[in-house]
Amino acid sequence: MKRILSLATPLIISQLIAMALVLTDVWMMAQLSVSDLAGGGLGASVYTFVFLVAGSTVGCVANLIAIAYGQSVARPEYGKKQVRLAVKGAVMLSLLLTVVLTSAFVYAPDFLSMAKQPEEVIVVAMTYLDTLKWAMLPTLLLLILRGLTSNYGDAKSVMIMSLATVSLNVPFSYVLAFNLGWGIAGLGLGTALAATLVLIGYGYWVFKRPTYYRFAPWLHLEEYEWRLMLPLLSMGIPIAIAAALEMGLIYGGTLMAGFIGVTALALHQILLQCLSFTWNINFGFSQAAAILVGKEFGNDNLDGVKAVSKRSFALVTILSAVLAVVFIVWPEASRTFSNSMAKANTRSLICFLR
Repeated sequence: MKRILSLATPLIISQLIAMALVLTDVWMMAQLSVSDLAGGGLGASVYTFVFLVAGSTVGCVANLIAIAYGQSVARPEYGKKQVRLAVKGAVMLSLLLTVVLTSAFVYAPDFLSMAKQPEEVIVVAMTYLDTLKWAMLPTLLLLILRGLTSNYGDAKSVMIMSLATVSLNVPFSYVLAFNLGWGIAGLGLGTALAATLVLIGYGYWVFKRPTYYRFAPWLHLEEYEWRLMLPLLSMGIPIAIAAALEMGLIYGGTLMAGFIGVTALALHQILLQCLSFTWNINFGFSQAAAILVGKEFGNDNLDGVKAVSKRSFALVTILSAVLAVVFIVWPEASRTFSNSMAKANTRSLICFLR
């Protein structure tokens, strides 16, 4: 239990910090106009759904690294090589998915028109997507680094990395959107710039350490081959399909809100943030559980796999029940949290600009 909590806590905090980034973006969209809030939220929903497919497959590198880490207990050299190959396969898959999925955004206007979204909202959504899509590759590569450092006991660095992303994104997005007059496009570009700079900084921090340098993707270039992507695809595609079906139900509500009108679509974006709050906490636990299960599996410790799985299910079930009771008994809790997060980020932004 202690292992799960010690690993899950920084990952949960990292997820909540990332949520603060979304809340800040929603707040800035609202300062532009209701149409920008509606269109930006719709564009963000499209991007999130598409990124979910990519992130679910590339994110499985954490599981492969965990299995290889467990194998390295009995066979150190073999285990380290498997970690290196997993990282290379994830880098290749990130590049491939970025090209394919960002190219698919060209069909987004037709899809949104078929879904009977307001035309003025579609224009705003695509303006936001055209700049936000450049965040996909650096974010996927950060997922690889996150999986590597979490397995080797540096989960706290993931939390710091997430905090750095928010700290850069807020001023970048504000200056581009308001001071330079880029509007909704500035918010997407600010996110892309923040993700790129954090990737460079975090990558430098990771690979300057001997523990991680041996896994650097530019070493042993002869090992690159398309087969390295197969383990990620075999593990990630079922997860991506399940996640797409689940999130499709949620984001399908975004399209239905668009049927009603621009104001309903704008309000729906705020409600999504309330849902994200609970989801991000449980997601942090699931990441920690997956890493620990992978390590026990790689070490051929089936009893350890069962123990970690049972404890993780129990923790997530209890936590979900507590959060459900809080929102039922105190329905204003989500709005209070969202408002406090937005105000805190606003104050930080004002201090930065001064």
